[in-house]
Amino acid sequence: MRTSVRSNKAYILAMFALLFLFSPFFYSPAGAAPVATCTSAATGNWSAVATWDCGHVPTTGDIVVIASGHTVTVDADTATLSSLTVAGTLQFDSTGVGRTMTVSGNLTVDSGGAFNISTTGLSTIHSMLLGGDLSNAGTFDAEPVGTHVIEITFNKTGDQNVSNTGTMTFNKITMSKGSVSNRVIASGDMTVGSGAADFDPADGTWEQTSGILSKSGGNIDVSATGGLVFSGSSGLSMAVNASLISAGIFTVNTSGTVAIGNGTNRLEVSGGTATFTAGTVDVGGRLSLRGGTTTINGANISIDPQGSNSLAGSKDVFSATGTAAVTMSSGSLTIVDPNANVDNGQEISLTAGSGTKSLTGGVIYLGDGVSNSAGGDAFEIDSGGISLANLTINDQKGGSNRTVQLVSSALSLSDSLTIASGGTLDANGQNINLQGDWANNGAFTSSTGTVTFDGSATQTIGGTIATTFNDLSINNGATVIVPSSSQPTVEGAVTNNGTLQQTKTIGAPTTSFLYLQNQGSNADKYRGIDLSGLSVDATVSVAGHQSTCSRVAANSYPVQRCYTISPTSAGSTTTVFYYEYSELQGTKGQDPATLYVWQDNGDGSWTKITPDSRSTCASGDVGCSVTVNSLSLSAGANHYVLANYDPQAVQLDYFSVVAQGGVVLISWQTVSELNHFGFNLYRRQAPGDVWQRLNAHLILSPSPGSPEGRLYRWNDAAALPGTSYVYRLDDVDLNGINQTVATLLFYNPLPETNYPLWIPLVM
Repeated sequence: MRTSVRSNKAYILAMFALLFLFSPFFYSPAGAAPVATCTSAATGNWSAVATWDCGHVPTTGDIVVIASGHTVTVDADTATLSSLTVAGTLQFDSTGVGRTMTVSGNLTVDSGGAFNISTTGLSTIHSMLLGGDLSNAGTFDAEPVGTHVIEITFNKTGDQNVSNTGTMTFNKITMSKGSVSNRVIASGDMTVGSGAADFDPADGTWEQTSGILSKSGGNIDVSATGGLVFSGSSGLSMAVNASLISAGIFTVNTSGTVAIGNGTNRLEVSGGTATFTAGTVDVGGRLSLRGGTTTINGANISIDPQGSNSLAGSKDVFSATGTAAVTMSSGSLTIVDPNANVDNGQEISLTAGSGTKSLTGGVIYLGDGVSNSAGGDAFEIDSGGISLANLTINDQKGGSNRTVQLVSSALSLSDSLTIASGGTLDANGQNINLQGDWANNGAFTSSTGTVTFDGSATQTIGGTIATTFNDLSINNGATVIVPSSSQPTVEGAVTNNGTLQQTKTIGAPTTSFLYLQNQGSNADKYRGIDLSGLSVDATVSVAGHQSTCSRVAANSYPVQRCYTISPTSAGSTTTVFYYEYSELQGTKGQDPATLYVWQDNGDGSWTKITPDSRSTCASGDVGCSVTVNSLSLSAGANHYVLANYDPQAVQLDYFSVVAQGGVVLISWQTVSELNHFGFNLYRRQAPGDVWQRLNAHLILSPSPGSPEGRLYRWNDAAALPGTSYVYRLDDVDLNGINQTVATLLFYNPLPETNYPLWIPLVM
């Protein structure tokens, strides 16, 4: 019986010990408060035990819930929580003593809930450190008035989410995230404080993915350790007197709008990386790229100093200077109004500096076609020798002094120039070089400058207004289409080193293609081809100052102009082929009085056409000509050159005569032998002597018609020492037509002397 009693007592003691060890009601580690979920039991102060249903004031690690209908006032100096959920109202007091609340986890404000600070009492600054996500479906107001605020620090290592479907107002936001790669990812509309440093991303990146981030005052300074990103459908509203300056990461890749400043402010990149990929960026003032790397690859940027607002000092509306590396590959940049500050800054100002600047894509607009605010000193462009891409001069809407002017440097465009209806461009004596199209629907003043077309693809001169150029130049390799209506005029010179092309209907009595004149005097500046007698559409191309034409041997030396006539149907026309005196190659034996028209047969051979008349051609003439009264044209492309001799397809690399070992060694090398059958070699002693053929039989090509070249040698053992000779080499083509391809004067010294004499080839 005693044994049984002892056993029961032992069992009871053991059970009591287990309950004591494992129940939080009986045991907790030394110095540690119980961990609990504390839900408000009534309205009251945070520091009052009666406010909570957990039997104590929330302490480190507790989960805190403010129940619906309750208002809890934070009156404790510090509070450390695991998480906080607000279904009622959590309000910080305003006694002049700042409180610090640390939430290691999430902060959630439910629909109908409110997180704020009392607006009565003394000015007070409170602090909250948040290590988790912030979600607001009610009212989150950390700055109900400017002197009663809660400053929020996001300190999670890694990404944190801030989402808002209610009303969210921050005072000061600080990020302490250890790395710029750690983000605060925000969605929904929210407002940050207007103080000078209330929102300056550093030690982490703020990424807005939806909604509008609004700042009602003060600049935003993105530090070298910070980032500010707008993605998704998000936007920024700083439509106040405030600027955004970034030395860290600044990215706009959104379908929304990023708006900065109200006319005297700026978006400035002083370092780091700025990327404008998608969305609209509105800058009220200026865009200043002073350092770092900026990429514009899709966003639409609008810069507006807004008329009467005078940018301080000598400030440029859009500038890229110094160490700034700038790339613009797509997107647009619009300067809405000129700088109202006369003689203080340009609308576009670029300087090379040490940073690479490549603006080879997208469009730059001067004027938006709507605004007509008075300008200061017009839209001024100083590109500093840096090429832009596409430039459009929009309708300037009648505002005073809103024309576009070039200053200090030439304008270079890697693509096109468009002057819209109502737009005005004054080159101000500067040169313009472009690789795209020219479209003039407004007004252009060149003064003394030259417009040069320098593209690798076909370029057009177009628009509804006939452009008057001062000097017009087409570079080698460029093809420029001249319109048949609104045809340009030229005050100075036309230099065609490329190809001019025009399409018209051939009509009687004469249709002039590529006929450019001076606007005032009607003096001829350039003439291409005249056609008459065939009423069909035709395209005429004239390539000027060409070293050679298609399928013409390099040593054939035609007039340096290539002609193509492409009618839509076959027929016969009277044709006048024009050329300039400067395109003659007189040193190669060309004579204007004996020029022939040669038509390319397409197989390497040429058909000789004897002209009915030839004009004289003197130095400076731009209208030298050869006329064929009845030229047969086939439908499609017909190719022609002007030459004294057949532009046969054999290409000679060199022709050499040297004395060697008592004989004269004659050698020549061909580059190609298209349409070539063989050679004949001749010599004579004096002009007027009969040519003596040295070869008894034709010197045959080893591979007639081959595109490859061959080396030929011939020994003239009968040449007398101390005698001068002229040697001549003739080509015989596959059709049996003979053509002289080289002549050379040679003095034969004594047999023991090896003395070559080289003279340029004479055709």
